[in-house]
Amino acid sequence: MSFKKGRGNRWWILIPCIFLIAAQGMEYFLRGRGLEFRTMIQIGKGICVWAAAPIFIAAGFCRLFADQSSAKMCRVLFGILVFLILGISYARMGIYLYTGECKREEKTQEGYLICTDYNGSVQEVYEPVYGCLRRPFQGWEEDMLVQKLREQYGAGTDLVRELSEGQYLCTAKSSRTGVQPFYFRIQNDYRLTGNFKFQLMKSDALVFWKTRNRYVTFMSDEWKDPLLELSEEAGGIRYAAEERWLNVCCTSEADIPACAADLADWYFYVKEEERYFAQEISGQSREVLDKVHIFGDKTFFLTLDEIFQWMESYSWTEMKEALEEELKVRYEWMSANDVPDSEESGQMPEEAWAEAFLEQYDGKSCEKECAVGDGTVRYRMVCVDAALGSRAYALLKSTDSGDSWQVQEMDPFDGRLGMGVDFTFLTEDYGFASLMHNGGDEAELYVTKDGGQSYHLSVFQGVSATLETGYYYQPYDYPQMPYEEDGRLYVLCGQGADGDYAGGDAAGMALFESTDQGYTFLYQGIQKAEE
Repeated sequence: MSFKKGRGNRWWILIPCIFLIAAQGMEYFLRGRGLEFRTMIQIGKGICVWAAAPIFIAAGFCRLFADQSSAKMCRVLFGILVFLILGISYARMGIYLYTGECKREEKTQEGYLICTDYNGSVQEVYEPVYGCLRRPFQGWEEDMLVQKLREQYGAGTDLVRELSEGQYLCTAKSSRTGVQPFYFRIQNDYRLTGNFKFQLMKSDALVFWKTRNRYVTFMSDEWKDPLLELSEEAGGIRYAAEERWLNVCCTSEADIPACAADLADWYFYVKEEERYFAQEISGQSREVLDKVHIFGDKTFFLTLDEIFQWMESYSWTEMKEALEEELKVRYEWMSANDVPDSEESGQMPEEAWAEAFLEQYDGKSCEKECAVGDGTVRYRMVCVDAALGSRAYALLKSTDSGDSWQVQEMDPFDGRLGMGVDFTFLTEDYGFASLMHNGGDEAELYVTKDGGQSYHLSVFQGVSATLETGYYYQPYDYPQMPYEEDGRLYVLCGQGADGDYAGGDAAGMALFESTDQGYTFLYQGIQKAEE
C-alpha cells in the first residue's frame, strides 16, 4: 500500500519540470523569431523556475519518502532546506541579476520600451508586440532618422550613405565661421549612438591647434595604430569612422606652465560648442574631452574626470593652475619611476666655457645692454653661436658700471634659440627677456628671478581672432617688455612684423596683466594707440 502511495506521489516531481521545459521552450521559440516576453512575464517565469520549481520538487520528494526511515527523512529535509535557500536567494537577488534581464520597464512618449537592468547601467530599447511580447528596436525609418539627427546635432546634419547594415555615414556643420562640414558615423539605434563628438573634436582641433607652436596629433586606444596628423584629411570621410583622442606634445617639465596654458585655452575654446555637453548615452562620449594623451620626454594619458565641472565654473586662471598641477603630478610620478641617465662624457664644463669666452671677448660687442638702478649694475646679452639665422645667447653682468664683465650664465634660455633678443631688469635679480622668431613675426617672453641664471617661459591667456574666411589665429604674439604701474605688472603685445589685423599695432595692442610676478599674464583688452 505504501508502495502505491509512493508511486502516485512521483507525479509531483514532474509538474514543475514539465512547466520549466515548456516555458524555456516557448522562450527559445520566440527568440528565434526576434521576440521576447515582457518584463513582468520574465520575472514571473523566473520566480517559477528558480523559486517555485525547487519548492515543488522538494515537496514531491518529501511526499515520496514520507513512509521511509528517519535517515532517509533527514536527507529529504536537507534537500528541502537546500532547495528553499536556493529559491529564496534567487528571488531576493532579482532572479536574473547576472543575466542582463530587465528590472524596470518604462514606456516613452513614442511608445517604445526602455528597459533598465538590475545594475541600473544598461538600458535596452524594445518595441511592444501583441501586448505581452516585445522585440528589440528595429531602427528608424530614413525620414525619421534624418529628423532625429537634426534634432540631436543641428539643422545642417544629413545622411551621406549607409556604411553597413544599420550604420550610416553622416555630415554635420561646424559652428565655427568658415569651417568646412565634418563627417561622422552613427548606428541606427534608438539613441543614434556614434562618434559625433570625436569628429567634432577633430574639426575643432584642426582650427585651434594650428595657431599654437606645439606638435599635436590624434591617436587611438591601439598603441600600434599610426598617429593621425593634424591635417584636413583627419576630418574627411576616410577617418570618419575612427575614434581618436587628442595627442599633445609637452616637451619637458619646464614646458608644463605653457602646456597647461595652451590646454586651458583649448578647453575655453571648446566650451563655446554646446554640442559637447548634449546628453549622450555613449560609453566614450565624455572621454572625448576628459582624456588627453601627453607625450614628450614623458608620455602618459591625462584623464580629467572633473573637466566638465572645471569648464562650468573655473576662470581661465583656475583652469590653467588646475591643469598645471595635474601635469606636475604625472611628471613627478613618471620621473620617480625613471632610471637616471649616466652623465655624458667628453663635454667641457660650463665654467671652462665661460673662461674661454671671456678670454676672447673684446668687452664692447653685445646685442643689447641694460642698466639697473643708477647704472652700477649692468647686463648684456651677447651672441655666442649662430646657425641658419638662429642665435644662442649668453648673459654677462657688470657690477662696476661696465668697466669689467663676467659671465652670469652661458645658456640662460636652456638651449632655446632666437633670431633676436630684448631684455630688461626691474631689479638686480628680477627681469624679463624676449626671444624673437620667424624674422620678427612672433616672440616669446621669459621671466627670471635669479639675475638671469635661468629664464622661465611666461604664459599668456589666448587672444584669438577669426577672419571672414574662417581662418582662426592669435594675432597678438609679439610681447614687449613688461612694466610696473601703480604696483601692478603689465605688458603690451603687438602683432609682430606680419601683423595687420584690425589696423595692426598702430591701431592698438593687447594689454595683459600678471598677478604672479610675470609667470602668467591675463588678457585685459585692447589698448588703443595714442593719437
